[in-house]
Amino acid sequence: MYVIPVRENEALKYLEEKYHETFTLRASTTISLDQPYGELFYFSESFPTTPIKVYDDRRSFRDNYFGILIHDQIQGMLDRTIGDHGKIFFRYTATAFPDDFRDPSALPELMENHPDCFMLNMFLFTSEKEVSDGSGFQEICERIRAESITGMILSYAVEAEQIPLLSEENYAEILSGPEALSASQSAMIR
Repeated sequence: MYVIPVRENEALKYLEEKYHETFTLRASTTISLDQPYGELFYFSESFPTTPIKVYDDRRSFRDNYFGILIHDQIQGMLDRTIGDHGKIFFRYTATAFPDDFRDPSALPELMENHPDCFMLNMFLFTSEKEVSDGSGFQEICERIRAESITGMILSYAVEAEQIPLLSEENYAEILSGPEALSASQSAMIR
């Protein structure tokens, strides 16, 4: 099988020039007939435990670091939209952001001008029946839309005492475990 090596030095230079930060390579996969791009996995000084993925298709590089930089901003926006009605978590639908997305302070303008780049899969956990079954859910969807956030939102009803225990680290287990929850409500927000 023919394998094309990844461009480790070039990818590192790409990240450091784009974000003005130091990165450390941890692993990589090569370009092959089965996979038309290489992947390089880095860690940054700012996020030493979060893997940063760089895609190398031999023509250009793309990365997911901008999504990591803006994660807390987007989470804060979502948290404000649901208030005390439960907890909400998200995943990006995109695996990399356009190369000119570099400055987290430009997020509001970028979201407004490039909504498809910021589509999310959102997971709302609530114990309030009116939020997950009726007008409360629609109101949350409208608030999210007003923040220029787009994507799919799924609402799950859980026991009230479970909500404070939910976190970024464990919510996916509840959705995929042996007793996985089914969404009680869903909507596409555009």
